[in-house]
Amino acid sequence: MQNAAGKRLLLIINPVAGKYKSHKHFSKIINQFEKNGYNVEAMETQKHGDATEFAFKNAYNVDVVVCVGGDGTVNETVSGLAKSGFQGTFGYIPSGTTNYFAGCNHISSSIAKASQVITDGKTEAINIGQFDNDYFAFAAAFGIFADLTYSTSQKVKNFIGYPAYILEGMRRLPKLEPIKMRIVTQSRAYEGNYIFGIISNYSSVVDIVTKRKSKAPFSTECFEVILISKPKNSFEWAHIIKSLISGSYKSNLIEYFNTGYLKIETQESIAWTLDGEKEISKTEVQLKKVENAVKLTVPYNRKEKP
Repeated sequence: MQNAAGKRLLLIINPVAGKYKSHKHFSKIINQFEKNGYNVEAMETQKHGDATEFAFKNAYNVDVVVCVGGDGTVNETVSGLAKSGFQGTFGYIPSGTTNYFAGCNHISSSIAKASQVITDGKTEAINIGQFDNDYFAFAAAFGIFADLTYSTSQKVKNFIGYPAYILEGMRRLPKLEPIKMRIVTQSRAYEGNYIFGIISNYSSVVDIVTKRKSKAPFSTECFEVILISKPKNSFEWAHIIKSLISGSYKSNLIEYFNTGYLKIETQESIAWTLDGEKEISKTEVQLKKVENAVKLTVPYNRKEKP
């Protein structure tokens, strides 16, 4: 970014994201932006929803909005910006446990490097997903893997990090129950009993589950959708995992397709998670792509390792 002198920057900080590493860097982050000519106003979140409120109420009065936190903080901030119609620039400094959004966009996990991208990087318009009246930056999901980041204790996540999600998922497997669902897209309908489903803005959707770095991380005009039916035995379960890890999706228990719109109906209310953090219960939901919704600062070399 250039000509930052006099620009107004709103800094939204989640002090309890990840392993609390953002807290000790507050002053350094603010000093770096002020050194580059920004007029900085910093706001610290105290509870769920604060980042959305801060972004929505203040976006009209600033040129740049930057959030410091994990994927949940990104979700809240992007939601606030989308609802406000913000036309300025969005920057992200990752300090969460998984930081999948940062990985998708090749934003460094180093707070210093991520801050520098906001001052020196380029701006790209990215797509987001709309989930009824809510939004998500990279994924909406339901089922066994969907709410692990939401329901796993923050203390546990901070202490052991990503393995906490795997441990929680293993604990749930014996009680696994499929969800009867009807899904209508622009071109066809799907009906089945699914144990997991995810609608993602990025390629490849399997990376969210496997933590594999995406080979094609850029947001497209369509969602990537994956639906998994319940396996009958351990052999089928192993085949599902192998298909996910390989990215082939060659299993009769996996539905994989692309679409820009979905309407999903269930007989009973089911729990969805948006960006791995926000939990919403619905019996019917419509999802659609919102193109070029946010102007995100990214490295000039998008292939650079985060």
